[in-house]
Amino acid sequence: MTRRVLVVGPPPHISGGMATVTRVLQEAAAAGACGDWEVTVLDSGGGQGPLGYRAFPPAVTTVLRTDADVLHVHMASGGSVLRKIVLCETARWRGLPYVIHLHGATFDAFVDSLTPILRARLARAYRGASGIIVLGDYWRDVVSQKLAVPAESVTVVANGVPDVGYDDVAREASRPLTILFVGEVTRRKGVDVLLEALADVLPGRPDWQALLCGPTPEGDLVKDIARLGAELGGRVQAPGNLTPADRDEAYRSSHILCLPSRAEGLPMVLLEAMSAGLPCVSTAVGSIADAVDDSVGSLLPPGDPAPVARALAELMDDPVLRTRKGMAARDRWAQGYSNTVMAERLAQVWDRAAGVATTRHTGSAAQVSVIIPTLGRASLPAAVASAQAQGVPVEVIVVDDSGEMITAESMPAGVVLVHTGGREGAAAARNLGMQTATGEVIAFLDDDDTWRPGHLLDALAVFEQRPDVSIYASRGLVHYPDGRSRVEPVELLSGRTVAEYFYGPSVWASRCRRIMTPTLVFRRKVAQVPMDTELMASEDTWWLLTAERQGAVVHQSSHVGVDVVAAPGRDRARAEYKTQTWVHRVDRLDPKLGSGYLVGSVARELTRAGRPAAVLRTAVQVMRRPHGVRWAPVLGAQTVVAAALAARRWPAHRRRP
Repeated sequence: MTRRVLVVGPPPHISGGMATVTRVLQEAAAAGACGDWEVTVLDSGGGQGPLGYRAFPPAVTTVLRTDADVLHVHMASGGSVLRKIVLCETARWRGLPYVIHLHGATFDAFVDSLTPILRARLARAYRGASGIIVLGDYWRDVVSQKLAVPAESVTVVANGVPDVGYDDVAREASRPLTILFVGEVTRRKGVDVLLEALADVLPGRPDWQALLCGPTPEGDLVKDIARLGAELGGRVQAPGNLTPADRDEAYRSSHILCLPSRAEGLPMVLLEAMSAGLPCVSTAVGSIADAVDDSVGSLLPPGDPAPVARALAELMDDPVLRTRKGMAARDRWAQGYSNTVMAERLAQVWDRAAGVATTRHTGSAAQVSVIIPTLGRASLPAAVASAQAQGVPVEVIVVDDSGEMITAESMPAGVVLVHTGGREGAAAARNLGMQTATGEVIAFLDDDDTWRPGHLLDALAVFEQRPDVSIYASRGLVHYPDGRSRVEPVELLSGRTVAEYFYGPSVWASRCRRIMTPTLVFRRKVAQVPMDTELMASEDTWWLLTAERQGAVVHQSSHVGVDVVAAPGRDRARAEYKTQTWVHRVDRLDPKLGSGYLVGSVARELTRAGRPAAVLRTAVQVMRRPHGVRWAPVLGAQTVVAAALAARRWPAHRRRP
């Protein structure tokens, strides 16, 4: 099955690190390095000046409508961050899992410069991501410390480049010998430092030259290059931006690469030079130290021309040393910085983001106890069969709550049958099932629903990859009596707590937030939290909230794991019961959450029903509560909408005979 990832960032045909990564990734995917993932690119409007921003509104529309399985968001600093926050929020709103890929060389300083509000929004975007990719350990620490993101949720995937090619015979025959710089000719890239070093090492070595290749946005540096070149008989040149073919030829025919940057992520230039067998002189900024050390060149402090001059002189005067370090650089590229290695590691992140199991569990020790409460519906055998066909050893426990004492002989083979005594409710039935279960992992399923193939395998893969996760949930395909079907929930948990998901500040804008009981799979330790048998509805939601308060971490996958049969009449009766009692329970957790319930559930439903007076009564109730005033704008808008809906119905009512 082909799956699709939508890669958002600068278009691949322009210059720059993010565009180069996208281009390399496209080529690697086309060659099959990404497994069954198809890579589609979306221009987000960056890297092309003010006119490029015209691409941003269509990008938002595309994210709203795409049928991609995962959104991959390239992010740097400045305007890139602001645009990508919007795209992340858009993906989160529609329930599309997204991955953030951080590239910005100055991202650490940029985060420090943000206002508290923008920093909070950025942190929310990162915490809501289904995966975070950084270029090295340094950037993992930046994201973890500055944005309060758990370090275990950040994956290091180094940049990768295709093989530029290595020809030692042609290189040795190339004259004059060449020190190569590739990148923007700017102070951030350390060009001023390089020029001072060249002024020291080139005068006494007439067989050497320096080429500074790349765009030249800083005019004073261009003048400095021209002046030094004139002093040295044209042996320092800035030929401007090279075509990809000319750039690769420059790598193959040069002898040393020097990139003395003051700030970097992990430059593609260094990796391309390493693939060409060039020794690399660079600085210990960003994640460069992960790729460059003294075995492949020299790693120096930024901003100081003296060490750069010494490192260049050592390599210029010793051809054997240049060759040895160049070959070590090529070996390091092949082992960890090739385009295929990068593509394979990114595909693994996409797998996790999409809730797809990358490992399949076959050991009998990972037995799963499946609890199915039943009222004796004819659909029970299908539910049992879907559990037994999951590809892992399962213990199916059917809990009879019908009061008719279902017999073991009427059960499908391999089922453990227990009885509640009759009509004690879903909470009591599941509690009895949890007491009976012997597996290290426990799962819930209803007798009128069925699991899809791979549901348990995906849950076990998440537990294996995320030791912090204790409860797994997925989406379901809900089938309605009128023949409609749709995937629910539309909006996913996406890094929020369960309490925030259901009752947080954004609940008023909810587009269907659910955590469906038949999708729940959890570690045995969570079974120590019993369901509340006093509840006649939403006992599963209260169980999740209680478990979370006791330290459980819930992960909701975008994977569709279960086919659910909707029962609107039963759901309406439970909703009425819940409305009468629920706010008092939620207040026990936090009064702010109770206010969120009143606004996001009670007032929302009254608004849809066109009952402005009832919305106003709810508004008064909320405003009297702690922190209730913050909901005033939303409640005011709900009242206006309810009044408008009531007004639309009024003329029709007046026309009735």
